[in-house]
This record gives sequence, structure tokens and C-alpha cells, in this order.
Amino acid sequence: MKLSYIISTILCFLCLTEAQSQCYFDRHDTSAQTAWESCSESNNPNPARGVGHWIMYDFGQNYDLGQMHFWNYNYPGETNKGIADVIVDYSTDGSTWQGGITHTMDEANASGFYEGEAGPQLGGVSARYLILTFSSNHGGSCYGFAEMRIGLYEDPCDDITLNVDEVPVLSGLYHAEQVLNSEGLVNATSEVLFQAENEITLEAGFESKLGADFEAKINDCPNP
Repeated sequence: MKLSYIISTILCFLCLTEAQSQCYFDRHDTSAQTAWESCSESNNPNPARGVGHWIMYDFGQNYDLGQMHFWNYNYPGETNKGIADVIVDYSTDGSTWQGGITHTMDEANASGFYEGEAGPQLGGVSARYLILTFSSNHGGSCYGFAEMRIGLYEDPCDDITLNVDEVPVLSGLYHAEQVLNSEGLVNATSEVLFQAENEITLEAGFESKLGADFEAKINDCPNP
């Protein structure tokens, strides 16, 4: 699976002078003003989910969706508002829903260096609409959530030569038919596998942070 972060659905927009970590692509600041918060339940657009706390995203057209990444509520002293259990549903028309994919999120650490966590891999499902339904939190009186990012899913062996230079490299499998080169950054919270049939080159500038689950190996493309 080869991912690109063309879709970046972000609830946080500002680089605050007192919280400059938001200026870094994979970090989240500690401001409550750059997060979403819900203190009252409402009817979910997916009737199967009933009444509760939820967010719906409209990407404007159908995309083949891949790896998700979440940032929980990161405001100091109130991280218990952050989401514990989330259900992911998706739709092409906003009426017929599929998914029911569950994920449990860790409580944020109230740090300006907070880098979130990998979420579910959607594996190329086609969708325009996506709902996150929050079924539990970490004990707070309201439900809080900061940011979601999702990559596009592409053919896992579409390129003869593949360059993976993203900062950061999103979790997933990156597979080239012949050669894979990278100057990217693999964060500590990510799980990344590079595969190529002939050659993998980790160029000057490539970095895998301590704690990352990173592997590079020579392997043939899968049979179609």
C-alpha cells in the first residue's frame, strides 16, 4: 500500500505564538481553541448510531481511502475529555453507510510535542462522507477531539521506482516494483514497511525516530 496525504482533514488551523508545535505537520498544540468539543448529544447522520457525539466529514467527491491518523484532545488538565472508543463509518452518498470499524484511542499527553497515533487502515474503500462516532471518552464531562488525517490508498505496486519523501511518512506498506528511495521521516508513533524487488535506498535526510516500527526488505510485488 502506497499512501499520500492528499486529503488532510484538520480541525486545527492556527499556529499560536504560545504553542508553536502546531506549525509542525505531525505535532499538535495544547490549545482548547484548536480542538473540537461536544457537551451535548445529537442525532447521528447514520441512523444505526442513534443519538450521541460524532463528527461527519464531506470530502467533496469519492476517494479511495487509506491510513487514518488521530490526535486526541490535548488541553492540559482536561485530556480526560479525549475520545477512548470511536466507530468509523463511510458512505458514497451520505445515505447508505458501511464500516462499523472500531478503534480505541489513547489519552493525549498534554504536550506541545504530541504526535497522535495511527488509526485504522481503510484499505481503499471508496467514500465521500466519513463519520467518527465517539462511544466513550477517558472520563471527562464533555467529549473532545483535535484532528484527523487520512491518506489516499493506491495500487501497492504501481511504480517501477517509488520515492517516499513525506515528512512524516504515514503508517503503511510502500511497495515498488523495482526501486524504492526515501528521504522521509518515520515518527515514533508510526508503523512503516518499505518493500522493493531490487533496491531500497535510505538517502541522506531519512530518519526513523526511536520507537517507530520501521522495516525495509527486498521482496517481489504480489501477484495480481
